[in-house]
Amino acid sequence: MTGAGAWDTVRARAHGAVAAVALALAATVVAAGCALPADPAPRVVAADQVPFDLSGAAQVDAPVFDAGLELQPVTVYLSAVTDAGERRVVPRQRMIPDPVNLATVVGNLMAGGVTPDERDLGLVNQVPGRELRSVDRAPAGSAADRTTATIEVQPQFFDRFPTTEAQRLAIGQIVLTVTGYRSPSGEPPVEQVRFAVRGRVRPVPTADAANPILPVVRASHYSSLSGTGTGPATRSGT
Repeated sequence: MTGAGAWDTVRARAHGAVAAVALALAATVVAAGCALPADPAPRVVAADQVPFDLSGAAQVDAPVFDAGLELQPVTVYLSAVTDAGERRVVPRQRMIPDPVNLATVVGNLMAGGVTPDERDLGLVNQVPGRELRSVDRAPAGSAADRTTATIEVQPQFFDRFPTTEAQRLAIGQIVLTVTGYRSPSGEPPVEQVRFAVRGRVRPVPTADAANPILPVVRASHYSSLSGTGTGPATRSGT
């Protein structure tokens, strides 16, 4: 082939190559936008790698306990939408088995999900499940402040929220659950909470316009989400 016909063929092939590259780039951008890699074929993605909002916060089930276990009432905080259409954090009683203490109450919330009754009420758990590593307070009798709790989370915890607002609500749920816990032994309640990743404190978003991000937070930093700033007393073990 010679002349104009040959050049037309070259131009057509070049145009096709450019279009293919553009489509590949677009696919990569779309996949990156939802934090998932672009693959040439469908594959199974681990639950803890899925951006939490894609998996449906209201569709995940909270832990279910075997019949016959002795259960105790505790209070956790969940997310709800008000009549005005605003999302708030509200207390909700749950039943969990012994031993009941600060770690097991927080562990129940941070296991993720809601119960069928909570789902029927429109409640949502903004906390992505299986991200808790530990809940620590200074040992009794130590010089450290027993009123501060450290929530150690998995490295990907903070990457699983689709928006800062979703993260703020989840942090508010955890902080209000922790500070609302009351031990029947009379141990002083937690007043401050800090979050850590691999042992390093991670500042978190608050609902306080004057202090939008802090390394150590209190219930009062989320009072605009709950309307109270402190959680109700919770029956618990030591």
